[in-house]
Amino acid sequence: MILPFGVFQGTLSAAVTFKGVGVHFGKPVTMQVFPAPPDHGIQFVRTDCSAVISISPNNLKSKGYCTIFEENGVSVHTTEHFLAACLGLGIDNAMVKIDGPELPIFDGSSSAFLLKMAGFVEQQSRHKDYFLVRRSIKVEKNGAFCEIEPCSQLKVNFTISYSHPFFSSDRLNRYMIIDQDVFINELAWARTYGFVSQLPQLKQMGLAQGASMKNTVVLDENGVLNPEGLRHDKELVSHKILDLLGDLYGLGSPIIGKVNAYCSGHALNSMLISELISQDALVRISHSSLVEKGAQQLDYSFCD
Repeated sequence: MILPFGVFQGTLSAAVTFKGVGVHFGKPVTMQVFPAPPDHGIQFVRTDCSAVISISPNNLKSKGYCTIFEENGVSVHTTEHFLAACLGLGIDNAMVKIDGPELPIFDGSSSAFLLKMAGFVEQQSRHKDYFLVRRSIKVEKNGAFCEIEPCSQLKVNFTISYSHPFFSSDRLNRYMIIDQDVFINELAWARTYGFVSQLPQLKQMGLAQGASMKNTVVLDENGVLNPEGLRHDKELVSHKILDLLGDLYGLGSPIIGKVNAYCSGHALNSMLISELISQDALVRISHSSLVEKGAQQLDYSFCD
């Protein structure tokens, strides 16, 4: 059994402050990430309305355009890039104070969160919990699907598909075995993307008010409009994997399994989490339980 994000829980050694603009609401936001004790989890405090929102599958209200957590009628939007950074850095416990409804977008990746928090990550004395998948679960909608099956590692096989001249076959798929180093070096920098043709509809919905080529890879009918181009030939499918990992961290602990996804987004990722819970398809484990009881006694024979 490989525990890809470490054995012990983690938090920050000191508070870290972020200031930026939300991609959908387009409003300035200040966000402070504070240390928290073991087993606290990640919790948002909306200082503009004195509300607390815990990162928990019970509070997950993802839409197609971003990941939302809501508790007692108050929500926090666009959490996926921050949560992915926490997963990659091994941060399990944090209290996040934010003065608005949406996290800052920065360059559209997890890089800003990761780079600023990396120097403050502190290992705690409590073992980290993981979720294992005990049976395969698949959700699908309109031809897209997201499936997870038992595995002794965290693996992702993700495919995107567009009728667009820019998307050659080598840009459409990526298969990865995920751990901390792979996330930091190969995924954290991958930016969100969108199509010029979709912008009017998003604006009508009150979304993408803060979107620009500073925080989004923008494509027209021919290709990428950003002057700098892509950071990597597989940047777009890599970003979908980053989003997926951030969404799955909404479980409250990292998951271990093999994910096969085709054109999945936040809504399907959220559906997968709901199905995993409703079908009792998860087993919570920690390094201490593996050591004390042994993998055989815990009956993990379903993993490869």
